[in-house]
Amino acid sequence: MTRPERNSRAVELWLENRSWRSIAAQLAIEGFGAVSHQYISRVVKRELTRAWQGSYRSVPVPVHQTVDASQWHIPAIEVLDEEDATTQTAAIATHGESATTEIIVESFFSARHFVIMDEKTGPPHSHSYRARMMATGPVDPKTGIVVGFAQAQSVLDDAVMQFAEELLNRLEVFENAQPTTENVALTITNSVKDQLEKFGLRVTSVTLWESPTKGVTVTLNPRPPGDGPDITEAGDQPFISS
Repeated sequence: MTRPERNSRAVELWLENRSWRSIAAQLAIEGFGAVSHQYISRVVKRELTRAWQGSYRSVPVPVHQTVDASQWHIPAIEVLDEEDATTQTAAIATHGESATTEIIVESFFSARHFVIMDEKTGPPHSHSYRARMMATGPVDPKTGIVVGFAQAQSVLDDAVMQFAEELLNRLEVFENAQPTTENVALTITNSVKDQLEKFGLRVTSVTLWESPTKGVTVTLNPRPPGDGPDITEAGDQPFISS
């Protein structure tokens, strides 16, 4: 069995809500060989990224077509002072209209939990979670970015890795609350919010899927003045939608 076949099968198992360890064990049973769950995690994330990028692949130049690079016009890069850079960035981004720029990053992790509903304790079971973070902030006039994607990705990865391959009910953060998808999403939101504030960014929403078809979104809106007590340290109000 080839590596691409193994990678494809790993993605199929992930879509069945298997944990990384369960996927690794199933691949071994099916004759794909022994691999670690950490390796499976990297493979699935890479394959999902490739699938996404493949949907937007540019049209390639035919192999028989000769491209004369000497005919390309590459304009010189002009270093602007801060005032000019601010003016040009505003013109590019808005054309005179007000606009908000949001960045989006995603991360994946597997974990187990059980919940109590109607005084009945459900069985422990696994989920392959997918987390999406959206944050807003000003575009730096010199760099043209809100924040480096690598920095934002690191913040989200750090927030979700505390749950990876864990039985969530045993974690201290859920000592007095059930580890439902809603509460896990709220915990991630609080974690990334505190970290991104250091970059001058505000988290606008965190979406957490517990399966390819089910998930919740935590939306943070500024609290209107005088509209009750602060719910979070920053004074934002979290709203959960499913």
